[in-house]
Amino acid sequence: RREGTQNHQRHIGKHQQCLSSLVSHQQSGIVLRERSLCLKKRPKSSYNDAPQTTQTFTVGKGNQAIGPVTCSPNLLVGGTCTLSASGGASGNPVVFNSTTPAACTTSGTNGSAVTGVLAGTGNCSIDANQAGNINYNAAPQVMQSFNVPAGFGLTVINLNPAGGSVTSDTGGITCGSTCSQSYASGTAVTLTAIPVTGYQFSGWGGSCREYGNTYKLTMDAAKSCTAKFEVFKKKRRPSWRGLLSQ
Repeated sequence: RREGTQNHQRHIGKHQQCLSSLVSHQQSGIVLRERSLCLKKRPKSSYNDAPQTTQTFTVGKGNQAIGPVTCSPNLLVGGTCTLSASGGASGNPVVFNSTTPAACTTSGTNGSAVTGVLAGTGNCSIDANQAGNINYNAAPQVMQSFNVPAGFGLTVINLNPAGGSVTSDTGGITCGSTCSQSYASGTAVTLTAIPVTGYQFSGWGGSCREYGNTYKLTMDAAKSCTAKFEVFKKKRRPSWRGLLSQ
């Protein structure tokens, strides 16, 4: 019993090891008594629950930015290019404005056209702005400049617009409505004459000299081409064919 008492005193303060030590070294009857004593001696918490703390934070607006402003194709006097720029996360449109109306004009959002007005008056300068909303600040203004070279003008004269139209593969000529465009020196342009039903294309004139529906030219100077459409005429059968069929 003295050995059991000493073993009890040695392990009573070791809360994690108390049960395993007693099981290894004591008789089963003592183990049960000492196990009860060990459980009674477990320490209790010495601290109260901490009081709740509340912290307030201000959620500020996010920032946004406008991506690069581009205009394609290259801007020329009398020609146009189409503006494009990526906006920020607000989803509001990017709005363009020309600050050099003597050189170029534009207004509107992505996809707007810039028209070259006059060469030699300085670059065409475009401002891009995007408004903010409840979550985002307005984007900082972006300014982009474009050179406006003179280029060479190509004019198409449609002698009979009711009979058809003339289009270009570059520069946006659709004549009918848009019958002139400016091109940089050396630009290759193909004009195509498209007759409507009941008409046929009868030939080019001016700077264009051909009878086929398409005409290719190189812009190395200012040029003017005429296009003529006429009522389609059925070919008459020779009179001798009529006699043979009788």
